[in-house]
Amino acid sequence: MEYISGFYSFVTNGVPSYTQTCYDIKWGLEYWYSNVNDFSPQTFSKDLQKYALPYFEVKKDLAVIVGLAVLWTILRYALTFAVFQPIASWCQLRSVDAKKYPESAWKLLVYIHTWAFTCYVIFGLPQYNNIYYDTDSVWDDFESGMPIEPTVYSLYMLQLSFYVHSIYGTICMDAKRKDTLLMLFHHFLTISLIGFSYASRYHKIGLMVLFVHDVTDIALEFTKVNVYFKNRGGQFHRLNEIMSNVGFVIFAICWYLFRLYWLPLKVLHSTGYSSMIRHQQTNHLPFYLFFNIMLWILQGMNIYWFMFILYFLFKVATGQMTEVDDVREDEVVKEAMVKARSKSSTTSTRNTVNNKSRKTD
Repeated sequence: MEYISGFYSFVTNGVPSYTQTCYDIKWGLEYWYSNVNDFSPQTFSKDLQKYALPYFEVKKDLAVIVGLAVLWTILRYALTFAVFQPIASWCQLRSVDAKKYPESAWKLLVYIHTWAFTCYVIFGLPQYNNIYYDTDSVWDDFESGMPIEPTVYSLYMLQLSFYVHSIYGTICMDAKRKDTLLMLFHHFLTISLIGFSYASRYHKIGLMVLFVHDVTDIALEFTKVNVYFKNRGGQFHRLNEIMSNVGFVIFAICWYLFRLYWLPLKVLHSTGYSSMIRHQQTNHLPFYLFFNIMLWILQGMNIYWFMFILYFLFKVATGQMTEVDDVREDEVVKEAMVKARSKSSTTSTRNTVNNKSRKTD
């Protein structure tokens, strides 16, 4: 009970209710509209020149981002051909699974390391270990042009370059899904958010945005890897089936906890309300509406993708799917429906035979 109490305290620490969050954000927007209201193109351009561009070292930072993006791409190709494809061949994965396995293995590997790096910064570095427990405190020492520690700079460059690579990966390397175009838009939005938060020195709240997102991708790719491995070598492997089911449950829980609970109640509450409290004190907080619009678009995408989780649960509940799989892929849904119909037909035939057998007796 002590562990459960401690975990509950960790989850709910400093988290307002949904109702309070909506009320506070409404107040923040009203205050901005009444006292700031500086979203004209001229004002935005002026703030950009004054509060962002001077702190983005174009030659240096772009060189680092582009260079790392190229390295991400080379590394992915190298691991795909030298590690992931040989593993798929050695394990005798089905051809359709062997094609998709390298993508999930790559993303699983990357997200494990990027999320671990983010956790290290938030919980391991003394100057940042309060931003989870008191997310509103990220604005206490905010100043345009404030220095960024080398560790945070490294994390930001890795994340920015990875999403630049991901644009290429989504177009040229990933499996095509129902949300491929939305995923591309997501990558551009993420690059904008990370880039602007770096240049504007909103990196502390940016760390929280990274923290609440990468962990769900770990659970998703872990689940998909086990889905691909449950049918290999011409045999069905029960252990991978169990692990994929467990992975999906963890994925669904993490998606709600991190993206639909902590993101709106910690991050969006802080950016929409607490930042305006800071503005009252200093009369200085550029790009308020711009950043909040981007964050709310991101949250809308999280809600949209959560619909796929609910859609899968509906398919399971109605018997249209019996196994964990990616319902964003049309061939997966079609295959699952064929299996469900085949199972239903087999059951119906068996019942008919049993009924005839009883009548004969």
